[in-house]
Amino acid sequence: MAQIINLDALRAESRKVVFLGREYELGYIPSGAAIPMMESYRLLFDKQTAAAGGGSPEALAKYEREQAKEIFEDEIEFIHRFCSFFYPEVTRKEISLEASKEMVDTFFSEIITSIVRNSAMGKTDTDKADDAKKNTTGENQ
Repeated sequence: MAQIINLDALRAESRKVVFLGREYELGYIPSGAAIPMMESYRLLFDKQTAAAGGGSPEALAKYEREQAKEIFEDEIEFIHRFCSFFYPEVTRKEISLEASKEMVDTFFSEIITSIVRNSAMGKTDTDKADDAKKNTTGENQ
């Protein structure tokens, strides 16, 4: 009896965001985009933590106040990397000229949340895991 494991059942539900007139899929982010974005975020986090003088909440809050422009530019760079995976014509200049700070902050957070959610996604519950498998013995089985 052949066993088919449907890995597509592990794919997250579609969740789309429109940013500067373009639609981006955040429910399922392909590994070709997610892996470099995770590394990019880790480097950004390490850079900002080091610049803040450590990871204490007070140091990070002070850094956030004093380096708001640099943080905003870092977010634009991060968003640009994400957007250019799907739309190579997107530029940092376009994002900085056309997106508000609120749009940038929100999209940045949504990208990070989606990548974390996708990388942590797994069906540990037995019933859900069974949904990903289908035993077959032949036609229409």
